[in-house]
Amino acid sequence: MQPNLSGQYVVGVDVGGTNSRAAVFTLDGKRLGEGREPTFAERGPSVVVEQVSRAIEAALTDAGVRAEDVAGAGIGMPGRITPEGVVLWSPNFPDIEGVPLLSLIQERTGVPIRMENDVNIAALGEFTFGAGRDVQSLVMLTLGTGIGGGIVLNGQVWSGANAGGAEIGHMVVNPGGRQCGCGNHGCLEAMAQRDAIVERAVLKFQSGRPSALAEAVEYQADRITPALIAEFAGKGDQVCLETMAETGHWVGIGVANMINILNPEMVIIGGRHIAGGAHSLGAADARSALLRHPRVSAGLPRGACRAGRRRGDHGRGGDDSEGHREVLMTGFSERKIAIDPLLQLPLE
Repeated sequence: MQPNLSGQYVVGVDVGGTNSRAAVFTLDGKRLGEGREPTFAERGPSVVVEQVSRAIEAALTDAGVRAEDVAGAGIGMPGRITPEGVVLWSPNFPDIEGVPLLSLIQERTGVPIRMENDVNIAALGEFTFGAGRDVQSLVMLTLGTGIGGGIVLNGQVWSGANAGGAEIGHMVVNPGGRQCGCGNHGCLEAMAQRDAIVERAVLKFQSGRPSALAEAVEYQADRITPALIAEFAGKGDQVCLETMAETGHWVGIGVANMINILNPEMVIIGGRHIAGGAHSLGAADARSALLRHPRVSAGLPRGACRAGRRRGDHGRGGDDSEGHREVLMTGFSERKIAIDPLLQLPLE
């Protein structure tokens, strides 16, 4: 289905393993309505199609917009997605390989649709509207249930030879480390995603170390979240500070690797796990890890690592994104890099 050139509205859709969100906008970017439905990914592709379609329809209803007045919808989803909207692989979505998700949702909703990997879309959004609007190359990571990656090179999204590029979360940063959902050991995702962060904190206070967080949740491990760990790190809880420092260490190695490989002008890190600013990412430790790579540190000026948070619909990261982001300027380019006023917390 071709875009509706007479349409006056667009729809943005975020498909995550837990929730699917949709928002309706005018062509100049004014938000008119939104919808949200549980994805129920574990129930299979037919249920996913139903739930995503319901989210789109709820957003249209909330906005008071008819499907026939929509120019088109963009759907972001984790995994490898072909230009035709066929899912080659997607984590946490059982039995979805080879499913033509785009055409099925399009048929159900009557809205012209384009699909792409979720973090590729987030990177494109930052490049077009956000922190990367004044650069020509950037790398984006999102930290959440997993770790996703998106790359913009010379103003174009790079998705690889067969839609499998930018899987930054599956770069091995700790050989022999924690097992990843992909089957390998020591992937960046295995070391720095949601469950890894919680697991490290739990192991520390289960060993008998004092922790205000442990007391607050009455030593019930299933009540601990990265957001709580970040909150108590900000309050000086040593266990939480160490946990987030370790997270920052692994993220810093991953970022340094991407800088050494691609030499981008900017690295953007998004996801709920950085919602608390410096403590939540362990950004000082991320910077330290960067500085241990000579080729990186040579181009990384003092003050290049900044933290902050911003809410917006261009910054996707699965169920956990919430539009939060951190910006690391690599400093390799002489181009002046504009940083959003909301991102002005130096981390030296």
